[in-house]
Amino acid sequence: MKTTGYKLQAAIKRAKSGKEIQNHLFNENLFQFVTEDNVDTGTVWESWLKDEKRVVKLQVLQQEYNQAVKVKVMGEEISLTEAVKQLGVATRAERVWKSAAKGSTYKTRAARRWDSDTNARTRDAGTQYAKPVFTVDFCQEKAKSYGMVSGALKEAIQNGNAKEVDLAEATESLFE
Repeated sequence: MKTTGYKLQAAIKRAKSGKEIQNHLFNENLFQFVTEDNVDTGTVWESWLKDEKRVVKLQVLQQEYNQAVKVKVMGEEISLTEAVKQLGVATRAERVWKSAAKGSTYKTRAARRWDSDTNARTRDAGTQYAKPVFTVDFCQEKAKSYGMVSGALKEAIQNGNAKEVDLAEATESLFE
């Protein structure tokens, strides 16, 4: 059956939602009053197990899909799997450099933003404090460059998820 990454994501989300509901029903009905109309926990359990197995099959299909789809990122062709993983790296790197530009890695009561790496941080005359290793401008440039990589990866991932791929193990019943 042919499918897209978006269809796989939606099917996984539906299956996880069903699984969570069944799990809640099961846990809420482990103890029951004999005088009430009760939920059959055995049936609930079977539904939960069915949804769990469906999630696993869909995730395996998603891995297969992500390996099969190739995307172009800044002139380089990589698998969708690698693009997703590289996005995590680029996003974290961007966040680290933004944080460094704000000076949040230097935490003391007297900590203030600095304009350049020549601005010493002291409270009293004769006391020496550490100076920032990188200038704010340098940190901003690094954050900007990783932001560009992150943007390119996001675009490639969106384009990749829109591609239709024929997956032999995919069946209509998995996508219900």
